[in-house]
Amino acid sequence: MAMSPTNERMSARRREPERANVVVGSLWMVGISLALFWIPLLNGLIGGIVGGYKVGTIGRALAAAVLPAVVVALALWLLLAAFDLGGWGFLAGIGVGALILFSDVGLFLGAAIGGAWADARARRRLPA
Repeated sequence: MAMSPTNERMSARRREPERANVVVGSLWMVGISLALFWIPLLNGLIGGIVGGYKVGTIGRALAAAVLPAVVVALALWLLLAAFDLGGWGFLAGIGVGALILFSDVGLFLGAAIGGAWADARARRRLPA
């Protein structure tokens, strides 16, 4: 029994995995990273994997990882500027900066892993 071209397109469309918006992936990354704040490298890694998997490809996952990295850096700067902690902010900023660096490295690694995982899984599902 042959399928009409319209039914074939609808069938192929149904088989494609659902991809989340890049902003939604970023929110997943931020939420999980904040929930696991006490484990600096793994929080970003786990958040990146989940967010990267949600958005579907490596490129989209890395784009989604940029937003949380920028948001965290800006939030830290605004927090220290609001309390006028120039000197203390410099000293505290070195320690907090190292934690943010570990988190961001984990976030980008996790995003690449999650995006590659989702992309590979999507390729296995689609017929050749």
